[in-house]
Amino acid sequence: MPAGRTLSAGREGLARPREETLTAWPTYGEEREGGGIVTKADLIDEVTKHSTMKKKDVTDLVEAVFNVMTGALKRHEKVQIVGFGTFEPRQRKARVGRDPRTQEEIRIPASWSLNFRAGKQLKEKLCGRKASR
Repeated sequence: MPAGRTLSAGREGLARPREETLTAWPTYGEEREGGGIVTKADLIDEVTKHSTMKKKDVTDLVEAVFNVMTGALKRHEKVQIVGFGTFEPRQRKARVGRDPRTQEEIRIPASWSLNFRAGKQLKEKLCGRKASR
């Protein structure tokens, strides 16, 4: 590790540099052409490239973040990441629908869906102007 850097244990016990912030790193979209799909492997590669962490440590960190988020969503809790957005599980009520072939009424059971609402800063970065709520 470079001299002058200190590590602190995060909530999950993973070490992270204190003085480094994500705002100083280049944005992923600026480095490649748009229109593709960003995978978990792409995220891991980008964080590894722009940090002093080893790829295995970054992989563990990304997995831990996704596991924490998944656990909260399974408990039907909101996951709010300030500046990025909010993931919110929503319950759909049971309802009556129609079979399009036979026009017969069918019962559609209640279910859960996942909603994502982009945060103000993400909207501003994507749209290039101030986001309105």
